[in-house]
Amino acid sequence: IANILVEADQFDVALGLYMRALEIYREHFTERHPEVLTSNQNIAHCFRAMATKCVEKQLWQDALEFCQQALKIYEDVLPSDSTERESILKSLKNDMNQLLELIKSNT
Repeated sequence: IANILVEADQFDVALGLYMRALEIYREHFTERHPEVLTSNQNIAHCFRAMATKCVEKQLWQDALEFCQQALKIYEDVLPSDSTERESILKSLKNDMNQLLELIKSNT
């Protein structure tokens, strides 16, 4: 259901569902269990999507905050030796630098 909500741009509702799922998984599994890791990645994905929506509305600071939340999650859950981690973190940090420039130029 949460995946459908993401596709329908209902990120706040999807985020709530992913967070609830994470709570349930944490009651039964360790932090490195695949279900916990996947839930965390889904939450980070929602934060990135919410940041994109903020950019479309020129809400640079809000977008930056969502990116920061996503970055923290990705840093915590993606395997340190994966190329996926390197790619995602590089892309996200680039986005954050661009947002910082936009914030500076609009203040």
